[in-house]
Amino acid sequence: MFERAKTRKDELLEKHFLRKLTPEESREFDRLCLEDDELFELMAIEGTIDEHRRDPRIEQALSAAPPRTAWTGLRWAAALAAVACPGALLFWYMGRDTNLVNVVLERPRQAPAAAPKLEEPIILARHMPAAELEASFRGQPAPAPPPASRPLPTAAEDGEVNVPFGSQDGVAQGARLEVRRDGRLAGMIEVGGAVFLNHARGRVIEGEVQPGDQIHVPPAMRLRAIWDRVDALIRTRDLDAARRLIREGTEMRGLGQAPKRQGRLKLAVLAWASGNLEAAFRQADEAAAAIDDSTTRPERLAIWETLAALSLQRADLSAAGSALREAERAGPGAEVWNNLGVISEKHGDLEDARQYYERALQSPGLSEREKLVIERNLARKGMTR
Repeated sequence: MFERAKTRKDELLEKHFLRKLTPEESREFDRLCLEDDELFELMAIEGTIDEHRRDPRIEQALSAAPPRTAWTGLRWAAALAAVACPGALLFWYMGRDTNLVNVVLERPRQAPAAAPKLEEPIILARHMPAAELEASFRGQPAPAPPPASRPLPTAAEDGEVNVPFGSQDGVAQGARLEVRRDGRLAGMIEVGGAVFLNHARGRVIEGEVQPGDQIHVPPAMRLRAIWDRVDALIRTRDLDAARRLIREGTEMRGLGQAPKRQGRLKLAVLAWASGNLEAAFRQADEAAAAIDDSTTRPERLAIWETLAALSLQRADLSAAGSALREAERAGPGAEVWNNLGVISEKHGDLEDARQYYERALQSPGLSEREKLVIERNLARKGMTR
C-alpha cells in the first residue's frame, strides 16, 4: 500500500497538536484555519481534545509518537481522547485532496465545543501562494521558457492558419504575431479563434504566409508566459526551478525595467513560499522602488498590495498603511479594503474597521475564499450589523 505524502497542512496540523509550531508557523496555521473550511470546523472541537491532552499520559504518548507513523498528531490526539472518554463516538475520514483528518467528537451529556475565538484579524494576500501548496513529483523536468518563434506548420486556408502557440506561451485572443521569412517581415497573423494550451487559430491580416515561415511571439507575451510558469512551479513547491526561470525572465530585453521589476515581485512570492518573510519583504520593497512611468496600473496594484501584506505580517502598520494608500490610488479592491480594516482594528478603531470590511464585501469579483475571510473578520468581534 502506498502512503500519501504529507502536505503543508498535515505538517502544520501535526506540529500544532504537538505544540511545536514556531511563531511564523503559528501565523501561517491561523491563516490556513480561516482559508480552509474543514480545518476551521476541526479547530472548533480543539477545546474538547485539549481537555484530554492535559492528561500527562496522553502528553507523554504524543511526545513519543514515532516520526514516520502514518497517523498525524491529530489522529493520536483524537484516538487518545476517545480512550480517555469511554462512550465517545469518533469518526475520521480522509479529505478529498489531503491527508487532513476530519474528526467529529460527540460526548454524552455535554454541549459541543464552541468555535475558537480568533484574536487577530486576517490579512488578504491574493498574490501570495496559498498556505497549502500542490504536491509535486520529484525528478520531473522544469518547464522551459517559451521559444521566441516557431515555424508555421501548414498553409493558410481561406486566410486562416494554425498557430503553433497557445495559452501556455502567453498567446490570447486578439494577439498579433509577426511572420518572418529569411529574417524579413512576410505578414501578420491575428489570433481570433479558439486558443488552446499549445496551439490556436488565427487569420492572416497582412502579407502572404507559407509553411515554414517563422511566427514570432512579442516579448511581452513571452514574459507573461514565463511568469505563469513561475507561479505554477511555486504552487508545486519546485522553488529551485522557479528561481532559475525568474532569472531567465529578468534577463529579457526590449521591455525596459519591467522584467527586473516583475522578477523582484516573483522573488518576493518565492521567498514567502519558502518561509523567509524578511527576504520576501526586501524583494517587494525593491520592486516598489523600481516603479516608473512605464509601470502598468495592475502591476502597481500587485506590488503595493504585496508589500502591504508583507508589512502587516511584520507588524509594521505604518509601512502597511503607506503601501495600501498607494494601492488605493492604483485601483483598490477587496484586498485593499480588508487590509485597511485590519490596520484600523489593530489601532482599536472598530467602527472604521467595520466600514472597511463591509466595503471589501461589496467589491466586484470577490472570490469565495476572500468572502469567507472578510465575513469572519466582521463576525470575530461582533462588527456585523
